[in-house]
Amino acid sequence: MSCMLVIAFDSNFRPYVIKLLIDGAHNFSIKTYIIWATVYLSSQMISVISAAAFDWLGTLYHTSYRERIAHRYLEQLSKYEYNFFQETLAGTLTAKVTDAFNSIPMVVFITMNMFLQFVFLIIIASIIFIKTSYLLGIIMLVWIAAFMTLTRRHIKNSTDYNKEYAQCRPKIFGFLTDYFTNILNVWFFSEVKNEKNRLRVITQDFIEKSLKFGIFLRQYYFSYGTLVTCYVALIFVILGYLSLQNEITPGDFAVIFMINYKIAEKLSEISYKLIEFTQQLAIATNAITLLNKQPKNDSKTNFIYKEGTIVFSGIDFAYIGTKEKILENFNLTIAAKQKVGLVGVSGSGKSTIINLITRLEEPNSSSVLIDNQNIANVSMESLRKHISIVSQSAIRSRACRLKRTHNLAILFIDYL
Repeated sequence: MSCMLVIAFDSNFRPYVIKLLIDGAHNFSIKTYIIWATVYLSSQMISVISAAAFDWLGTLYHTSYRERIAHRYLEQLSKYEYNFFQETLAGTLTAKVTDAFNSIPMVVFITMNMFLQFVFLIIIASIIFIKTSYLLGIIMLVWIAAFMTLTRRHIKNSTDYNKEYAQCRPKIFGFLTDYFTNILNVWFFSEVKNEKNRLRVITQDFIEKSLKFGIFLRQYYFSYGTLVTCYVALIFVILGYLSLQNEITPGDFAVIFMINYKIAEKLSEISYKLIEFTQQLAIATNAITLLNKQPKNDSKTNFIYKEGTIVFSGIDFAYIGTKEKILENFNLTIAAKQKVGLVGVSGSGKSTIINLITRLEEPNSSSVLIDNQNIANVSMESLRKHISIVSQSAIRSRACRLKRTHNLAILFIDYL
């Protein structure tokens, strides 16, 4: 905050030094001139140091803030139920987390760097203007109010475009991530042509929304450019009139014009940054929706491993949104240290049984017992500490290895 205040003060102070030099040039001695020149250069150096300090502090802040964002998403998403990850593409999740990682700190940075610095600039400029001419100070404030009103209307319109853009963006990166992650399935169980058609549909939607946004930007920048040009022309007219009436000095003319030019330049910069701000805000908001889902309350009771006896007693199970039962009145007892193979056609419930043991799924009725403990009443973390699973993908990659600390081992082989 202090760095921004110094930068804003310097933006107006140096033009004011130029005013003093112009107005007093005919009376200045070499010594006085050197003093004011030193003041000017020192002010500029302080501004450079402040800008460097602001960037350095911003880098430190961004790094630590991004670290907290990554841990926050990891912690929250790890609590979600298994069906959430079945219904949401892994690539889409990754894209949204990446958006949050990049966009949330950027929104904060733009807010601090652009808007707060501009507020400081206007406050200091108003003081200088009112000392010179009340009329110029009032005109500047009216113009800024008109600029902000127009900006507010444009932001409201751009928000809808940016929401659509933010929703399309992770779909593209999500699709590509999942495509390359499952490249073997694409080659052997699907057609590359079909996947390309899917990508074409996704990108076409993105292109249509981007074109609409491009038309909006054209109107947006033309409006702002016209407004800034009209304001600068008005300032020229007023300054010329006041100079002819001998109501302002040449130094006043210079300082007022320079400050107005700087404000106009800053407002133009803000008009460009506002689009980036609304885009980043929409992307961040879309990414934050991942955290809106309430995770299922987990038990605080720890699972206590004894022997490893597993009992299914009258289990019924059907996936959410379907009426067909995968398991109905299913009974099975697996003794401690017993090796069991589940054999059946695809869709007969082999994976479902494993998912029930690991609590990736919950039975619709009855319960699964391990060592006479209803696993629905123990924490999932404490239960899964005692279970090792080697999936088909791990077998294919020849990277499977069971931890010796795990007591229940499950091996997936489903090639037939």
